[in-house]
Amino acid sequence: MIPETNFFVGRFTDVARDPVGLLTDVFRFLEIVADHRWIVETVGRPSNTTERVGIPPRVRAVLEQLFGDEVCRLRATGLIDEPALIATETAEG
Repeated sequence: MIPETNFFVGRFTDVARDPVGLLTDVFRFLEIVADHRWIVETVGRPSNTTERVGIPPRVRAVLEQLFGDEVCRLRATGLIDEPALIATETAEG
């Protein structure tokens, strides 16, 4: 079995909330000096500035069927902290 210390888990929500903090955590995990000189100013700025578009209802239904149980399990363990990843935005398309 691979030891837990060999894994780094970063949440997608951390990218949006605190990208500099997440990058600093990755540096520390890799045992790289977490020097802010290496983190450019643009890290905290969105790189994809397109407007948010929801998942089409037919595609969402397939994804919910395939991954709904897994999302619930991850949410229960705290690995997903967004309550509305599945079964919302049903009117979008």
